[in-house]
Amino acid sequence: MIQLYTYLLLMLSNPDSAVSTPDSLNLSAFPELQSASMAYQMTDAATGEVVMEHNPTKALAPASVLKLFTTALALDVLGSEARMKTNLYTSGTVSKGVLEGDLIFDANFDPSLASDRFDNTIGVKVKQIMIYLTSKGIKEIEGKIKIVEKVNAAERIPRTWVWEDIGNYYGAGLGSTILNENQLELHFKSGKKGTLTSLERTVPELTWLKFDNHVRASRKRKDLAYAFGSPGSNEITITGTIPQNNRDFKVKAALPNPSQALAFRLHKGLVSMGLKVEEGYAVISDIPSNAELVKEFTSATTKKIVRETNLHSVNILAEALLMNAYLHSESELPKNQWMLAELSKHLDTKGMKLYDACGLSRFNAVTVTQMNQLLTWMNGHKDGINFTRSYAIAGFSGTLKRFLKLTDAIGKFKGKSGSMSGVRAYCGELEGKSGKKYNLSIMVNNYDMSSRELVLLLEKWFLGLHQNF
Repeated sequence: MIQLYTYLLLMLSNPDSAVSTPDSLNLSAFPELQSASMAYQMTDAATGEVVMEHNPTKALAPASVLKLFTTALALDVLGSEARMKTNLYTSGTVSKGVLEGDLIFDANFDPSLASDRFDNTIGVKVKQIMIYLTSKGIKEIEGKIKIVEKVNAAERIPRTWVWEDIGNYYGAGLGSTILNENQLELHFKSGKKGTLTSLERTVPELTWLKFDNHVRASRKRKDLAYAFGSPGSNEITITGTIPQNNRDFKVKAALPNPSQALAFRLHKGLVSMGLKVEEGYAVISDIPSNAELVKEFTSATTKKIVRETNLHSVNILAEALLMNAYLHSESELPKNQWMLAELSKHLDTKGMKLYDACGLSRFNAVTVTQMNQLLTWMNGHKDGINFTRSYAIAGFSGTLKRFLKLTDAIGKFKGKSGSMSGVRAYCGELEGKSGKKYNLSIMVNNYDMSSRELVLLLEKWFLGLHQNF
């Protein structure tokens, strides 16, 4: 590794000594990557001409770079200004300020519902509903506040996600109710190294959740705690470590039953504002035939959700975008097959395998040629500007904020990164020192080094490409 770093540093720190041919930047020649599966391709962004490539048709796991395919499809099918609708229903009649029935809320796969990210908190939603009830003179509900959940617990998690991911915030399942991205905050108090921590509180506070806490204090100054829980279960086991001697250390987990949590929080919020509810709250699987649609609420726009999805690599937003595009299509194909069929209209999908929308499944497989074809498609798309605005910028923003930050290539790569254990990928636009722009995609799977070492190597490779082109 030292020999490799020395070579790269000498080559890239002295432009006069750098060989100006692409062969000098051939990653496949580096001995440290011989055990890895790797592919990369760089093409002229204007003409599509291949400048350099290695294994361009080898299908590899892309990790979160897959979100580029999902968000492109969402923009294409839904349009950048589209908004998802959440619906409020009543069943029964209103007499003398009393709703003689139920108040029913259908979240309808809105990814921005009660979301801190989109400034649409649960408090905002409670106030919106209360304003409507007040305008109709409703002061009391004789029945219940009911939440519609259309997806059963077993179907909320893709079958190919691994146990280590399920239960953690980035592995939150997708139902028709998405409550603040289905995140559950766990607040711990830690003592000396090796001692068991205490779970002080959760946000939101949900009395029915049960926790089996095995998290211990550690000298390592980072979050190494993992939550485990099966879909729909109210029992969560937490293991691993958090930093020692911390009064309030936050760990993010997946909210196991978002529809139940939403029912509880809407009920609590409306009651606190003076509404009387006779029978509490419940979760139902279908909208009753006698229910009347009385109010529609709208989500953030597709382009805003796309931007947050790619810039910050939010898995559940990607899953929700694909679901909304799929439902909009009214296709009879299974969702992942539909996604593949739609993408095949714009690029060669031979060898592509899709098992989710966000890239968390290790069974996903795409090629660097397909990545660059996607970029070319979106460069000419009517919503291409909204697609490129979702890119992170190297050294400045999103998941690329630290990448190339201390080099003269800062800001010269814009795109998406992807990473999980044994996988590192990048896809986007690189600007050469000449000012010319290139589509650049790279995936490395099963590498035999630490992630930090690989990122350092790739930074130097990106820097070399910038300097040589």
